[in-house]
Amino acid sequence: MAEIQTTTLIDDLTGKPLDAEKAHRIHFSVEGKTYRLDVDEKGADEFHAALDRFIEVSTKVATGGASKRAAAAPRRASAGSGEQTKMREWAKANGYEVAERGRIPAAIQEAYAAAN
Repeated sequence: MAEIQTTTLIDDLTGKPLDAEKAHRIHFSVEGKTYRLDVDEKGADEFHAALDRFIEVSTKVATGGASKRAAAAPRRASAGSGEQTKMREWAKANGYEVAERGRIPAAIQEAYAAAN
């Protein structure tokens, strides 16, 4: 037996069914909360017209780009770990200048990893 399911988009403003090819799905955020709005072309135009004045004077803020890249980067030894202490001692014994505290430069971390 075959089964077909149909999804009908409903205009959030009018409550009427939307033609899927002409429907506008608008995602927006206000004060940290994200919303989705399904409307027809007229509703989309009204939405954008209402916000244009505010968008023109607002500052665009990047979302997630740097944090996603940082999260994808391989993790190195965390601050205060025994591995960092060993890495600092190795670096000093091998002629590298490394601070007692703070981030260990990537070049030193890579050299240490290659040597161990």
